[in-house]
Formats: sequence, C-alpha cells, structure tokens
Amino acid sequence: MWFRTENNKLGDKKKRGPKSKFTDEYLINLVNENPNLSLIELAEIVGTSITTILRRINQIKDNGKRIDYCSKKTPKFTDEYLIDLINNNPHLSMAELGRITVYQKKHIPEGFNQPLPNPTDEFLINLIKENLDLSIEKLVPLAGISSSTISNKIRKINKSSKTPIYQRKDIPKLTREVLIDSINKNPKLNTTELAELTGVSANVISEKIRKINMSGKSANYTKKTVKKFSDEVLIELVNKNPELGTKELAEIMGVSKSTVVGNIRKINNSSEGIKCIMKRSQKISDESLIELVNKNSELDMKELAKLASVSIATMYRRIKQINSNGVVINYFKKRTSDNGSKIN
Repeated sequence: MWFRTENNKLGDKKKRGPKSKFTDEYLINLVNENPNLSLIELAEIVGTSITTILRRINQIKDNGKRIDYCSKKTPKFTDEYLIDLINNNPHLSMAELGRITVYQKKHIPEGFNQPLPNPTDEFLINLIKENLDLSIEKLVPLAGISSSTISNKIRKINKSSKTPIYQRKDIPKLTREVLIDSINKNPKLNTTELAELTGVSANVISEKIRKINMSGKSANYTKKTVKKFSDEVLIELVNKNPELGTKELAEIMGVSKSTVVGNIRKINNSSEGIKCIMKRSQKISDESLIELVNKNSELDMKELAKLASVSIATMYRRIKQINSNGVVINYFKKRTSDNGSKIN
C-alpha cells in the first residue's frame, strides 16, 4: 500500500541513481572547448569513469542538447598498443576496453581484466602455468576473483591432482643440499631451531630429513630430547627475572617457547601460583602461533589471546589468515555451559 507524505509523493517512488558530481553544462563546455580529447582524457579531467562520461554524452545527445563529441581515431591495434591500454586502465573490463578502442570485444584476448565470477578449473590451471612466478595476490587481477577464492580453488585442485598446480611463493625454496649443510654445521639445533634458521616450518624440516635419509643421502641429524625441568626451577626463574618474556625464558632453559607457556599455564592453574605475563615487545610469529594453538587445543580464544599477549580479535584474525590457504591451526570453538564452564 502506498502512502503520500508531504515530502514524498507517489510519483517520487521511482528509483533514483546517485547524484551527478558534474552538470551537463560543465561536460558540454569541456567537450566543445576540447574537441581533441578522448574519453580517457575527459574522464581523467572530470574525475569519473569512462563509462560514466560515455553514458552522460549519450544522454545529453538524446535530450537534444548540442555536444560536439566524435569518437577519436585509434592508433593501429598492435600488441604494444593493447598492452599499454590495459596497463593504463587496470580497472576496466574487456567490454569497456572495446568501447574505448572502437573495436569489438573479440579483438581483446580473454583473461585481460575480464570479470570471472566463477572461472573454471581449467582456466585457473592454465593461468597459473602461464604465470608460475606470480603470487596469489598478483593472480587476482588476472583471474578477476578474490585471493581467498583462488586459494580455495587451488587447494581443491591440488587435493584432486597428483601434481600440485601451485606452491606458495612466500616460502623460500629449501634444497636438500642446503638442509644437509645446515644440519651438519649446526648439529645441536632441533627441528624448530632449524626451521627458524632456514625460514620454513618445523614440519617441512622433519619431512625433508625423513626423505633425505630414505634416499641414502646423509643428514647427520639426531632427534633432540627436550630438557626436563621442575616447576620449582621455572617458578624461581620467573620470579627472579620478571622482566623476561617467555621467549627469553625458553632460550635460558633450552626448551621451546610453547613448552614454557604450557608449564606456566599448568602452574598458574595449580595451587603453586606463578605470575608471568607475556611481554609485548615482539610480535608473535605465525610459527609460534601455530605451535601455541596446536599444543593447547583445550584453550578457548580468550585464554590463547592472553598467552600470546594479543587481543581476542587479533588472535581470531591471525588464525583465520593462517588457515586461509588450508587448515594449519586445529582450533575449534569451545562450548560453554550455563554456568560459564567449558564443555569438552
């Protein structure tokens, strides 16, 4: 049922578009005084899109007003011309590029900034194979979809294929020779420390060591036993060094940071009582966060955030970012009872 109000008449119910940022007169004068300007140049001067300029010119002509705009002759349609056109107009679709050049869409190769709401697996596979050096972020404008969509599609394709089509570019290449050399030169380091040294995860180190040993090559690595220490030793160390963070404490005791965090949590929950707050001096790395969550799977988001000395929102965002290319952190939302206690 329609209602009339003082400021809203029945005839005003027609949907209105956004208000124009420039008048017809302004555009008419601009075009008539600069007959040599192309649509691209007019759009840059007015501060709007090429499609908006073209639409407004057509509207003005339809209204019977005089505007002396004629399509400009384009240079010869060479590869160089097309590359330059696309690089200078990365936001335009293939149809818009076709209107600018006065060529049909078929003259512009597929894949150049063409919005693809749901590209096929074949398209994505070919795109990656033709651009092996590009990261996911750089594939986004070529594929016309978001980075998360690309990541999800790659993960599904990799699971169904014997040969992965894409490997992350931000992980440095660790050859067998480099790993063997690192192990032989640093025999006292454990897998976590070797991972920090080589810039990969501890799981990658362990898997590569296993493969190297199976192939008959020599990687002189022996599994390092974690040093045991009593609660009393840890309590005394913390109380005598209140300014130290868990990372510094771990280095002093010769264990991992997650081991120190886990022991502090257990002591805090017992009657012994130990007050240690993680220092905010350094940002927690992805590897440390993964290790922290996976080794403390019973903790909820609030408790994990407290241990990592970050906000709950930051903890949630970091977990989501790390898991965006496949589940790495095994975190599950904890259920609570009516009285606030956790349900296992």
